[in-house]
Amino acid sequence: MFRKYTAFIGIVVLLFCSTISETQAQSNIDLQPFSDLHHFLQHEQLDLEQWQIIIKQKVDLTKANPSHIANSLIPNSSVQKQVEISVEKFFVRNGYKSDSIIEELSIIAPKGQTTAELTYVMKGNLWNEEIKNVVKTKVNRLDSRFYGTNPVIFTCVRAKTSDNIKSNLLVDSFQNFTDMKPLKTLNEENFFTVSGIIHNWNINTIPISHTEKMNVQLAIRNGLGSETSITIGTPILIVEY
Repeated sequence: MFRKYTAFIGIVVLLFCSTISETQAQSNIDLQPFSDLHHFLQHEQLDLEQWQIIIKQKVDLTKANPSHIANSLIPNSSVQKQVEISVEKFFVRNGYKSDSIIEELSIIAPKGQTTAELTYVMKGNLWNEEIKNVVKTKVNRLDSRFYGTNPVIFTCVRAKTSDNIKSNLLVDSFQNFTDMKPLKTLNEENFFTVSGIIHNWNINTIPISHTEKMNVQLAIRNGLGSETSITIGTPILIVEY
């Protein structure tokens, strides 16, 4: 069941990104929901293990080449190139690394086409107002001169605890903290996930039926012994949990 669910999520993400690119739907760089997730972890006395922001974007290769685009996002970066039969791939690994932020970037350019797919990742294990401002500055480097549509942004926070947390209690607390409306749940042995909508968040939403859209997903996994891992993502989890 879990594998089927993971495959379903992958299809949803692919369709979601395609829809955003084709329709040029509005996307936002509002990091307040991301800060809300961090505040929730603090409220529950859960230590942040890692945060991650993933940005997917179409880039216009008639306005700039991949190396120039990469350096506009990660200045002075070393861009690696990999040539395959039908595509050219450009990578920056650990382009910027400090005690708080790691940056990675990839650009997949199909041969003979003028657009490419950019994936830009920022991650770290500490979140505060200073880091929030740095991240926002970096996200704002997504200059519209190079891009045909607004970026699609996925965010994620992950925490672990040595306690065995009851998933229903944590979900209830998350609902009360964020005013989330739960829409879909999956409950298996030692694993629970809930997808919902938080209406006061100004972020992308994903249709999950003809009448419902989601913009947040919470996953709780109880491991061996008493360890519990908690992962929360917007608008959907696209990282392993």
